[in-house]
Amino acid sequence: LVHVGVTVQADALIAVIETAEVGRAKSALMQTITSLDLARVNTKRARLTAAAGVRSAAELDEIESRLRSAEVAVFDAEQTLRNLGLAVDAGTLTTLDAATLATRLRHLGLPEDYDDRGSANLLPLRAPRAGMVTEIRAVAGEAVEANAPLVVVADTTTLWASLPVSAERIGQVVVGQTVSFAAAGAESQGTVVAISQAADSHTRLVTVWAQLANADHRLRAGLFGTATITIGATRTAAVIPSSAVQFDGDQAYVFVRRSDTIFRSLPVRILSRELGKIAVDRLVEGDVIAISGTSILFAVTFFERMGAGCCVAD
Repeated sequence: LVHVGVTVQADALIAVIETAEVGRAKSALMQTITSLDLARVNTKRARLTAAAGVRSAAELDEIESRLRSAEVAVFDAEQTLRNLGLAVDAGTLTTLDAATLATRLRHLGLPEDYDDRGSANLLPLRAPRAGMVTEIRAVAGEAVEANAPLVVVADTTTLWASLPVSAERIGQVVVGQTVSFAAAGAESQGTVVAISQAADSHTRLVTVWAQLANADHRLRAGLFGTATITIGATRTAAVIPSSAVQFDGDQAYVFVRRSDTIFRSLPVRILSRELGKIAVDRLVEGDVIAISGTSILFAVTFFERMGAGCCVAD
């Protein structure tokens, strides 16, 4: 009753399946309701005759026991239909005559204007959630199997992204961090919602799960893309050649020109590294730095430290 690409609301009718199991369950409910009506009539009579002394207490107990058994049978038959997804209230059905009861059960779960062609074997298949029909795996008249998906309904306004992160960097990732994801010309923003507690046995990477906003439906499920996880507050950084940086232990220095002949050392913090480039803080627009000969500048600046503890015996 639907096609791929259509948006459906939760509980919308999307298909109808014909199955003899449904017909048997409806028939069982009708039979138990009939038995319950008879048991109620018999119990009412038995109570009157017992009160008049015509019937013994033991006989009354046996008849009332049959009534309780009939009530249990109705409950079981009602639950069987509920397990099939058919909402039914046996309490209201017991007040109906046989013809009305048969009609009500035959059309159970179907819209009033749906033509059931007199079949009591129809099982309505409804959308479990609001969303878009993304896939249909069955055609009219095809036999279906248990546990085989027939229609896929997905809420594509939010997608999950599986992001593999190296074990060395996973310690910097926490739930709630911002994620940017780009694939096939589409971009989306989201947040980290879960972090796996185990690394993949083959890649040794740890999976980070993120939820991405996709209100425009430009992202598609199953795409590969590039993700960026923001692990801290945004900071202004300068990307400079690795040759421009010298180290004194863990402390990094760059050399900023103050005049044509003078360079001053400036301690900076390393923000990231990649392929011969280093991102550092504290540099501002207009700073001119040395990118070659920095080892000589470092030696001149920290000359008093040179040679300390470095003597080698012949």
